[in-house]
Amino acid sequence: MDALWLKKTVGEPLLNGLAATAEFQPEDSIDFLGRYLLKYVELKEAESKREEYSKRVKSLLERDDIEREQVAQEEAKSKETKQKSLEKLEKDVNYLSQACVKTFDEELH
Repeated sequence: MDALWLKKTVGEPLLNGLAATAEFQPEDSIDFLGRYLLKYVELKEAESKREEYSKRVKSLLERDDIEREQVAQEEAKSKETKQKSLEKLEKDVNYLSQACVKTFDEELH
């Protein structure tokens, strides 16, 4: 069980570190392997931060898209309401104009 845990947690980086140590055959192989493993951890942490940052940016962009869509819908609704108000006002003005003309015609005759 301990061997399985070791294989699962440090197997890949340790295997790669040992392979690199064998390939380069440094004078101080323990120091080389230690530095290799530290660099591995540093790269994994940077990758994790990059993924976290990417997710955050994606989330912010999605939120921005949603807000833009809401604003566009509100603007469209406002424009529609203004258009309807303008049409009603035009009808009212036409009606009043016709009423005034009719009243004026009746007074003339």
